Amino acid sequence: MSDAARDLLHRRIAVAEEICGFAASLAVQANVGIRERGLQLRRKDSVLIGLALKIDSSFRALINDCKAERSEAMHHLKTMAECLIYFYAVLEDPSDATERRLLAKAFHEEARFFKDNPGEGDASEVTELEALRDRLLAGPPLIAPLPNLETLAKAPQVGVGGFYSRVYRMACEPAHIGDLLEYMPEDGVPIRLGAPGDFAPGRAREAIWYGSQIVLAVMRSICEHSELGLQVPVDELERSLRDAGNPDPGATA
Repeated sequence: MSDAARDLLHRRIAVAEEICGFAASLAVQANVGIRERGLQLRRKDSVLIGLALKIDSSFRALINDCKAERSEAMHHLKTMAECLIYFYAVLEDPSDATERRLLAKAFHEEARFFKDNPGEGDASEVTELEALRDRLLAGPPLIAPLPNLETLAKAPQVGVGGFYSRVYRMACEPAHIGDLLEYMPEDGVPIRLGAPGDFAPGRAREAIWYGSQIVLAVMRSICEHSELGLQVPVDELERSLRDAGNPDPGATA
């Protein structure tokens, strides 16, 4: 990787770490506000917070992979992009239908895991998880299971269909098998374990850019919709990120 490309990656990592610091500040503000007001979280609040925390956790792992110039940073970007779509879907639904569907999906997937791996759980756990799933879908009112991620992303109220096509699909390629050709050695080139290929630093640069975009989008939504007066300098952080180089001005969260 050229010195200029490495400098670009390091500048994006620096902004990403600054974003993480403000994410921690946001959590502190929220905890203080909840405690001082004696608030009880609604189920929708808990679902949104859970998605935000999952995004934050994946972002921190993504940063570590980017520091090592690993293309595996894309695995974490995939998780973040998926969670962002669910976050918007739950946030923008004035009813409780989407949060119920998403929780039902979580219970269903855990039950399926226990079914496929009997040593991980017993039959009573599967029965309980499936009962919780069915209770959420049964209502009232009765609702259908959650649609697939692409359909959900393209729903008008969610409105991130372009983000799904550009970012989520891009992140899925190396997270699955789409980048196999990049790993296959050329004739006469020595096989080296653990050494990043020519493609890895570029993957890291894209992952850190889009991952930062996702966290900032979630921060903005939380500040705009919270009743606690939460404040984070999202506009300033977005400017810092743009100053670190925008690879694709059309693909933002």
